Amino acid sequence: MILIKAAKNSYRQKGRVKSAKKLALDYYLRSRLGEKGLWSKLYKDGPVGRRVYDAIVKHVGALSERCGYCQDKIFHPSNSSVDHILPASVYPQFTFIEKNLVRVCVTCNMLKLAEDFYVANAVVGSGYMKYAGCWSCYHPRHHLFSDHCERLVVQTNTLNFRAYFAKTPEGAVICHKLLSRVSEFEMKAFANPGVALAVSKLSAAAHAAGHSPTPAIAKLVRLLIENV
Repeated sequence: MILIKAAKNSYRQKGRVKSAKKLALDYYLRSRLGEKGLWSKLYKDGPVGRRVYDAIVKHVGALSERCGYCQDKIFHPSNSSVDHILPASVYPQFTFIEKNLVRVCVTCNMLKLAEDFYVANAVVGSGYMKYAGCWSCYHPRHHLFSDHCERLVVQTNTLNFRAYFAKTPEGAVICHKLLSRVSEFEMKAFANPGVALAVSKLSAAAHAAGHSPTPAIAKLVRLLIENV
């Protein structure tokens, strides 16, 4: 369980590790019962909660050097975030399930927000892998990207463009719902870098605070993206 792993890695002293493990187990059990908002609550839960949160982010970040969605290489922590593949706001029982966490770039996290691409209809208390055989969309922790999508990158002095092509029905869903928007945003950002930078910083600031953007911030981000 990722929370217990994070708790063990958050401190060196046995006493503090014990406290961290106790807090981690409490959060895990609450999430399995369907309590929402625990990701941000953990971040704000004093020094121990923040340590465990940071350890989770570090663990997920170490799993890959690329964004789980667009496959861009992430060179700097400021462009790195953790995404709940099945959104925690929709599936709170999977908030701390390791297979539901993936390293992503700020752009993909910003564009995806809390959108549910999977519609798993999972019931509270059910096991995550119970639904693994019926993902209707490319799942970055379950599928190999190259099996489902093809990525074309064009870079010149005056153009920076990415295009994505689906190979499978699952790939078609992620291309339509997210990757096409990533390509479009990148093209717009090249023409209007100032607004694009503002959008990225706004989204990054919200996610860095341990939570998804509020509805008001999400609406502002959408408006900015549409008008880049």
